[in-house]
Amino acid sequence: MTLAEFCNARELRAVGISLDVDWAPAFVVEDILRRLRSHGLAATVFATHPLESLVPSARLEVGLHPNFAPKSSHGDSPEAVMSRLRSWFPTATGVRTHMLIQSSPLLARFRGFGVEYDSSLLLNDVPYVQPFDTPFGLVRVPYVWADASHLAGGRPCELAAIDLASPGLKVLNFHPILVYLDAESPARYAEAKAACPDLASATREHLEPFIGPGGGIGTLFDALCRRLAERQIATYRLTDLVWAVRRARSEGATSWAPLSFSREGPRSG
Repeated sequence: MTLAEFCNARELRAVGISLDVDWAPAFVVEDILRRLRSHGLAATVFATHPLESLVPSARLEVGLHPNFAPKSSHGDSPEAVMSRLRSWFPTATGVRTHMLIQSSPLLARFRGFGVEYDSSLLLNDVPYVQPFDTPFGLVRVPYVWADASHLAGGRPCELAAIDLASPGLKVLNFHPILVYLDAESPARYAEAKAACPDLASATREHLEPFIGPGGGIGTLFDALCRRLAERQIATYRLTDLVWAVRRARSEGATSWAPLSFSREGPRSG
């Protein structure tokens, strides 16, 4: 696909599904991957810990979800954090930081850790978003919707509440635990986390009392998957998008943000 197609310049052509693992137990991650596979959809998973189900493929990218916060279980310095995640996922080229912790010095150092792109920038429902290159060789890939923010804003868990109509990148972010619990509010996850502080070790029996009655993020995720499959909307790994940025730059684009929406003509639909 061209960068214009990735960015839905003329019509909705592509959606990027991304997942923040956030220490979800193995069976929870396997559940959301099964849902994706059942519809033949691609995704990028930002991982916090090693899981057997996270095997990169043509439809599944595994990126890093490092925690740079104080007292992080990943390490006490950027080097320690990235070294630990690299030991688990040596081929990963993408990063989305836990809690979106970022700074100019940190972003500038990512290339030294073997990172090609960063997706730690949330632009809720902003149209005309596109990925952009940076002077230090790191492509930034913003995302425009997140399940946790959606719930925090008290918005309905309906497909119509996600803006897929406006031009621009449509990278969406889901948390496997929120999908599994079918959470309809932040309280549902908070209650589960309070009962299971070590979430990665939680069992199905631990989480069973906290699964919602329906109509939550899991319901929304399934509706999105069905819509994308039925309408044959392309899904992609974020690394595929980064290749399109690099290609546009190599073909003569001089701007750090190489797509000019005004040159792509009117949108249809």
